[in-house]
Amino acid sequence: DEILRLGDGDAALNVNAQGKGPISAEWMLPKALWLKKHEPEIYAAANVICECQDWLNHKCTDTWVAGGCNVATRWHCDGKAACEEVENGRFGGRPSELLRRCGLEALEEKWPRTCVAMGQPAGALTAAAAAHLGLKEN
Repeated sequence: DEILRLGDGDAALNVNAQGKGPISAEWMLPKALWLKKHEPEIYAAANVICECQDWLNHKCTDTWVAGGCNVATRWHCDGKAACEEVENGRFGGRPSELLRRCGLEALEEKWPRTCVAMGQPAGALTAAAAAHLGLKEN
């Protein structure tokens, strides 16, 4: 696996089998690396690269947040730091060195700036989303 080869020995890979893999193709880094290599214009133009559920949360709340469970596992971040710390206006615990080694350092600026822990609200439901879904506004 390319991420394991490029990031060999990086502590951020320990989230999966002590860094020995495999890393699922549906995790953040393999998806982002594929996009960068095969659709470089789209990768470069993307303001936000996130998980499907993060996009759905954005559509419902008009707020970009990353979910702590995915950040801690699929994004190779320190999950506790991601949900509790802010560094340079962005959620903490990011695998900056691993991203650099994989040629994905720009990905950090494309991730949502905030991370929420499991069970915490992603934001308030917008009037438009509430009407579309037949729900009450917050």
